[in-house]
Amino acid sequence: MALPVARSAEERRDPHPVYAAMMDHRVSQTFAQPGVREASPVLELQTQLLDAQGQPVPVDLNCTPRRQADGRRAGHVLVGRPLGEIQRAYQALRQAHEALKRTQQQLLHSEKMASLGRLVAGVAHELNNPISFVLGNVHALNRYTQRLRQYLDAVHAALGDLAQAGRHAERAVAQAPAQAEAWRALSQVRYRQQRLREAEDAIDTALQLAPDRLDSLRQLGWILIAQQRLGHAELAFLRVQALAPDDPVALLELAEVRLRAGQFAAGLASIHALQALGPLSAPAQLTQARLLIEGGQALQNYAASLSPDNITLITLPKLDWATQKAAWVGSLQQAGVYIDIPLVERNQLPGWIGTRLAAHKQSADRQGIDFIAERVEGNLLAAHQEIQKLALLYPEGKLSFEQIQDAVLNVARYDVFKLNEAMLAGDCARLVRMLEGLKGEGEALPLVLWAVAEEIRTLLKLKSGVAQGRPLGMLLKEYRIWGPRERLMEPALRRLSLATLEAALQEAAQIDKMVKGLRAKAFAGDAWDAMLQLGLTIARGRHGH
Repeated sequence: MALPVARSAEERRDPHPVYAAMMDHRVSQTFAQPGVREASPVLELQTQLLDAQGQPVPVDLNCTPRRQADGRRAGHVLVGRPLGEIQRAYQALRQAHEALKRTQQQLLHSEKMASLGRLVAGVAHELNNPISFVLGNVHALNRYTQRLRQYLDAVHAALGDLAQAGRHAERAVAQAPAQAEAWRALSQVRYRQQRLREAEDAIDTALQLAPDRLDSLRQLGWILIAQQRLGHAELAFLRVQALAPDDPVALLELAEVRLRAGQFAAGLASIHALQALGPLSAPAQLTQARLLIEGGQALQNYAASLSPDNITLITLPKLDWATQKAAWVGSLQQAGVYIDIPLVERNQLPGWIGTRLAAHKQSADRQGIDFIAERVEGNLLAAHQEIQKLALLYPEGKLSFEQIQDAVLNVARYDVFKLNEAMLAGDCARLVRMLEGLKGEGEALPLVLWAVAEEIRTLLKLKSGVAQGRPLGMLLKEYRIWGPRERLMEPALRRLSLATLEAALQEAAQIDKMVKGLRAKAFAGDAWDAMLQLGLTIARGRHGH
């Protein structure tokens, strides 16, 4: 058997006693064991020797050769040490490590069980309360279930046998007279039976029990329409809209009842409000078409049956190009004298006043002319009368500001849509004047709010389009903005940020709630004051009250 000891030829020729001992067969077997390793110039091995009692003792041996200066072997050093204590120490350490790992696993398991216990206790506590509540009210739930079953039976029966449905509904009302649902079911059956007065009485009772039920209010509106009481039906649908301002169904129903009542302009206003919420549905588009067609036909019929003994004066706002081509406009032009009077814009009014003063051989400085313009804006007839009054009161020549201030009355009449021009131009003083004038004239605040909100939506669309990199000129053509309004848009967009416009639109929604008698989050008090704050926000170009 070969030994795992590297020996030179010289060493083999001159064996040392140690090597001779290694050449022993038993030692060779020991060296051949897997624990023996060779290290140059040290040979290390582990073996077992017998002690005095003949017991094996593990020993670690190493043999180191010693050489002379010329490289010849001079001898070897053999060192041995017992391994029993070290192995016992290693075994004890290994056992301690295994015990530590078992203890750590037990601690981790205990912590997990404790956490799970706390979780289960919390869940049980949270479930115990509702379960206890349900168990404590199971009898009430049974009663409600019976009533609901009766109501559903009545509704399902209404689809078939109306007489049987009526009996079911009457039974439900008798068993639960304080339930609004039972009365509403009875009203629905009576409506289908064309017993309209009974249907109205039943739905009135349902509304007394639950005043703000939208389905009951809608049902009342359709019952009133069936009785041709369109004014009362409009009030019912207005109540629905007040409770649900952004409900498209409520706006469509309001447009429908106004169409049936012949209130075409008001019906179109409801359609415009519906369009502001999003694209029109097919029924909404149909209602809009009916409003335009029937409204135009009503005007044509009226123009064809005018009495020659009466003089009828019809005033219209400025019509766009498409409206001027409508059939009803042509009928009005053929039936009477159609006069298109171009508006004198606000920036043209001082020049117009100066020319009329010059015709009376009078004049005024810039301050005086601006004062007259503020007092007569939107009312050219009154402006002409005020200039004639100055000619009668004062001699020819230049008028002083005091004379103009004492003589000229505030006869201005403001247009809702001109309000937007002051807002876009950033003219806060004119904006305040116009709002006060509209309020004093009794103008409807919903109309003012609608005009301002539409302008804010347009500004928001333009601002978003510009932010996306689209040219402003293309956007103005797309949204059909031209004339003086077109010139005001660019400076307004520079002044207003996207965040300001979004906040202003939210404020408009809050003011709409105030107008409808609902509580608004951001405002308290007079809705006209809130309207003024909104207009000033756009005019100033910053958000804040």
